[in-house]
Amino acid sequence: MTAPWEYRDPLEPTLAAEVSSATLMAHVRVIGALERESGSPGEAQAFDYIERTLKSYGMEVERREIEAYISLPQEARLALQQAGALGHVHVLGDHLHNMIVTTIWGTPAPDTAARIPAIPCLSILGADGERLRGLLANGPPRVLLQR
Repeated sequence: MTAPWEYRDPLEPTLAAEVSSATLMAHVRVIGALERESGSPGEAQAFDYIERTLKSYGMEVERREIEAYISLPQEARLALQQAGALGHVHVLGDHLHNMIVTTIWGTPAPDTAARIPAIPCLSILGADGERLRGLLANGPPRVLLQR
């Protein structure tokens, strides 16, 4: 029996030969240039672009919209100190973006609401993350997550 990750569709070689890395990069550049925050006009523009592209290839597209529980970035500061609270810090590259901090798909329901973290979380840029990692060399630093 073939493992799922070992299976190769017989059409794969034919289709792979039709893939253009230049065309793929052109699509990435268009979509990547848009600010695609959840529910924003840019997110809709990205979907419109993807929909037009797929339809131009003869594919059918069904657009669905849902109400979802999302986390939007807000201003926050991270200060080193002698006492603090438990929380989590996400180190990103050079751009802050939306992130999901729950294991809940969509809007929480009464039976999943307990999975919403009760501790603070914070995203910081890569340079700040490197500074924090440097402090870890001297043992666990205490930090204050402040909104």
